[in-house]
Amino acid sequence: MHNNNHGVPGHAHHGHEEEHDEDHEDEDHDDDEDHEEEDHDEEGVGEVTADMTSTTYDLEGAYRFSNTVLRGIRFRAALTDYETSELEHIEEGEEEGVSTILGRDQLEGRLEVDHVLAGNMVGVAGIQIANSELTIEGSEAFLPDALSTGIGIFALERINLDALRFELSGRMQWQSHDPRESGMRERSFSALSLSGGVNYQRSEDVRFSLSWARASKMPDVTELYAQGLHTSTRAVEIGNENLEVETTNGLTIASHIQTDPLTATISAYTNHANNFIYLAPTEREEEGNPVYQMNQAEARISGVEVDTRFELLHGSTSHLVLRLWGDYVRGRLIENEEDLPRMPPLRVGAGLRYDVGNFGVDFSVKHVTDQEKVFPGEEETHGYTMVNATGRYRRVIGSTVQILSIQGINLTDVLAREHTSFVKGLVPLPGRDIRLSYTFVF
Repeated sequence: MHNNNHGVPGHAHHGHEEEHDEDHEDEDHDDDEDHEEEDHDEEGVGEVTADMTSTTYDLEGAYRFSNTVLRGIRFRAALTDYETSELEHIEEGEEEGVSTILGRDQLEGRLEVDHVLAGNMVGVAGIQIANSELTIEGSEAFLPDALSTGIGIFALERINLDALRFELSGRMQWQSHDPRESGMRERSFSALSLSGGVNYQRSEDVRFSLSWARASKMPDVTELYAQGLHTSTRAVEIGNENLEVETTNGLTIASHIQTDPLTATISAYTNHANNFIYLAPTEREEEGNPVYQMNQAEARISGVEVDTRFELLHGSTSHLVLRLWGDYVRGRLIENEEDLPRMPPLRVGAGLRYDVGNFGVDFSVKHVTDQEKVFPGEEETHGYTMVNATGRYRRVIGSTVQILSIQGINLTDVLAREHTSFVKGLVPLPGRDIRLSYTFVF
């Protein structure tokens, strides 16, 4: 069971915001370089916090065959009971009241079969089912109760031919959403996804890869039926019951280098999306909250990523590693060449990691540029440079490991906002944060 309590953006006052005048990216580069936004305020009058409780029951199993074609079978079933309660403090001295309760009961099952179709052709095939029931009630309920069911069949095959390795995969999915509210209609979808790729091992140290994918995304309950204030984004979200399946054709090329001193990955990609689903800002407001409308259009998203590590020192008990990384992505609507909303700007970073004996030190700098390529009605976001550092002592005693560490996040106390966040105007990233931790592993 997991239980957590945290502040909801936009309800409480934020000290860092007052002193000086974000959601997160799908993929972070390092725990020391990217960290989650936090609310450092204590509970106060008029504040709303969210109390989350999640309980999951898992059942897993596997069996290996001696058959030359069927190698093994694996299965997993999971039952999850999730609930979020938004607690509002109305007046000083009064007990907190529950304003909105969101619950989700979800049952998932997955069966996989490993097989060998030929001596150099191996793969896995399977089936996945899911059933999810959403309930939401309270003064800020922005979704209807809904029942969602889905089933998918999939297969992945790998063919090894000396220096070449080919991968082919496919997935067929069916999904339906049934809102339990009059005036809203049930929607059912089917979607086919395919992908193929080739890896060329040019030498022991250098590898190139090329992949193509046709990925299909079916609209979810929020995208279809949202009607009201979404507390976590502090925005009024308006869904679209007429959304269709989003289909993206993408091409990715990458090179991978791994030598004794150098490890590097450089990749570039481009994706062309039909019926691309996105939440766009409008010029309207409701009770001071911006209104966002779920839209669908043809779009193109392209980008590059670079990640390198160079070992500057390699001794018997000491290591010094330099890391340089960067990424850039650009997304635009094809019809009118407008930029997509909440696209991250260019990011670059550098870090040093030094380990000697039981001691270790990390130092990193991340620079995020200004984001001036914005969707109409969307505000630009200033860039920032953030400095982080960590020191640690690691000790092994028998079968146990003890780690004492001190971590400094945003050491220069810079005001930083993530352009991808709905609440960047209300909630900047945390200011200077010093953490001392002790970890015991046994």
